Amino acid sequence: MAEAAKEYTRGSSSPEVFSVAEKYTVLLTWHPEERAYSVTVPSLPGCVTQGKTREEALERAKEAIQCTLDGFHILGMPVPKQDFILAEIEV
Repeated sequence: MAEAAKEYTRGSSSPEVFSVAEKYTVLLTWHPEERAYSVTVPSLPGCVTQGKTREEALERAKEAIQCTLDGFHILGMPVPKQDFILAEIEV
């Protein structure tokens, strides 16, 4: 597992940002009626965002993932592991 670049010290007045070198799978869904992409991160429940372009949606996903990870660490909660399998099914 990657090491944290900075650690959060519980109770400090100015928490540092927690950062790890980790890859997350994201799901982009195009919504033509809204002309935007929604992004969900299956391994981080509640981690969602959106963007008008694919690039904007992915950049916002990075920010959403970092905020979600920061929240887990600030609250002293374990970060969920990626425990899903992606598969394509032809019908």
